[in-house]
Amino acid sequence: MPTADTSTIISGQRNLKKYIACVQQEIDVWDAFFRSRKFDWMSNKQLESWLDSFRISINALEGNYVFDSGLSLDIVANSSGFPKNYHIDEVAEQWKSLQISGYNKSITKLKKAFIDQIFSARRINSPLLEEISKAYVEKTLSVSEPMHLYRFNFIEPCNAPNGRKAFLCEWSQYTIQSILVTYTMLFESADDWEADDVNMKILSQVLRNETDMLTKLDELAADIDFSNAKIFPKWIGRIIVGPLFISHLTQDKHELQDALNAMADKDEHVCASRIIYEYVLSREESSVMSIKDPNGVEHEFMQKFAVRSDGEYRERGVTYFEKFLFAPHLVMQLLDGEYRKEIGHQLIGTGE
Repeated sequence: MPTADTSTIISGQRNLKKYIACVQQEIDVWDAFFRSRKFDWMSNKQLESWLDSFRISINALEGNYVFDSGLSLDIVANSSGFPKNYHIDEVAEQWKSLQISGYNKSITKLKKAFIDQIFSARRINSPLLEEISKAYVEKTLSVSEPMHLYRFNFIEPCNAPNGRKAFLCEWSQYTIQSILVTYTMLFESADDWEADDVNMKILSQVLRNETDMLTKLDELAADIDFSNAKIFPKWIGRIIVGPLFISHLTQDKHELQDALNAMADKDEHVCASRIIYEYVLSREESSVMSIKDPNGVEHEFMQKFAVRSDGEYRERGVTYFEKFLFAPHLVMQLLDGEYRKEIGHQLIGTGE
């Protein structure tokens, strides 16, 4: 699929509401899908929390922008369909500010003033309506955490069959390409490595830097392995949510986008989306000499990762992957059989 970073500006109350409704609809589809599946080491509870944080961000963008004529939503129209990552960061920064200052507005008073204006001036006070909408966003963000561009979610010890110390950790990224990705890693460690504040700060920074863009999974695993001589990645899995395809709005050049456009009038949105689940695992560990990590610590062992040599496995650098396409049943009927075979997705019908 094309990767050029093209943008579509969404402005106006009606257009914004239509777009937000489309995204919310797909979040419901993904949530139902995750609840029905189990993905190896990945936690369903974490997946649910991850999607909830995205829903909070999307709802906050609607509340902040819908009545503000000076603001518009910038979405990545090619190979994403989601808001540009600086929009997600804006909401995260708003949340951080509220954790410090607290929420101190009275929506009841604002609504009373709005109604009084209607009766006294016989007109809608648009600035006050905007203030009420943004106050609701602040109230929500004061108690609910939105999505962050990067978030390290947890680390916990687990058992390793060889007697080594082992840990399971999870983090997520809203990538530079504006795609949602969550990662889980199972790794073993040297006896003197502890998940203390210093080591966790170093590890988290490495994970953030290595996954801010989508790269081949085996290359990512090798980079993480090289980054710390005391950490031995054994399994890294990720779930990629996106792109989101929307009729007459996204600009991807393929049969699915054409089918969406054919199904919908110019002023309505019909949408489809994709999820990829994939992982890479270490097939063996070999002794090495004279290789130092970026902190100058000499490696004793390096991992060799198991990547199948055929087709897309090699292109993605993975041991295993599954691709899922979510689209309305009528849209699927428009897809040519050869196209379905070519993209290699499991098709899951949605809606009518």
